[in-house]
Amino acid sequence: MTEIFNAGDRVRVAATNGIKAANGTVDRDLGGEVVKVAIDGETYTNPHKIPAIPREAVTLIESDEQAGDLPLSGLLLADSVTVTSEFIAMGTDAQNWVHREYRATLHFEGRTLTTPYKEGGEEGGDPTALDVMDILVSQAWTAEIADDYRDWASGFAIDPEQWMSEDEYKIHLEDARRLREFLGGARFERYAMAEHDA
Repeated sequence: MTEIFNAGDRVRVAATNGIKAANGTVDRDLGGEVVKVAIDGETYTNPHKIPAIPREAVTLIESDEQAGDLPLSGLLLADSVTVTSEFIAMGTDAQNWVHREYRATLHFEGRTLTTPYKEGGEEGGDPTALDVMDILVSQAWTAEIADDYRDWASGFAIDPEQWMSEDEYKIHLEDARRLREFLGGARFERYAMAEHDA
C-alpha cells in the first residue's frame, strides 16, 4: 500500500538523487512517485525550489524513538520548541569579546524557561531556539556529567589558575535542573546527546 503524506509531516529522507540523508517536513504529496520535502537546515525563498523526493526514499517519523537520530535542530522542530527574546545591551568582556546580550525565553508545551544569552558581534538577528538551546544544553550537560567542580573545570584548562569559577559551575548545574523540569529528563538527555548543528 502506498503511504500518503500530509503537509507538515515530519519525515526521514534517505540519500537519493544527490541529496544527503536528512530529516525534513513535507510540503505536499504530489501523488505518483514523488513527495515535495523541505529539508531541515535549507532555506527556500521560492517554494518551487523545494525538492521532489522519490516516495520510496521518504519515511514518516512517528515517534521520539524514530526521531532519535535527528540533530538538535530537528528535535526542536519536531517538539515545536520556540523562543522569544529581548535585546538588553551591547557588552565587552575582559577578553575584549564584543557581544549582544539578550534575555531569551524558551517555550515548550505551555511551559517557559528564561535565560541570558550572548551572541558575538555588533550586528545580527535575534537568537533562534536552536542558538539558545544549543549553548544552554551543552553547558548544563557538561556540568551535570562531571564528577565535581575540579573534574568540570580541568576539562577546559589544565592550569588551575585558568579554571573557570566554581560559581559558573553551579550556574550550569542549576540550568541542568531547570532544563530537566522544563523538558523532562529523557528529552533533556536526548537533546544533550543529539548532534548539535547550530
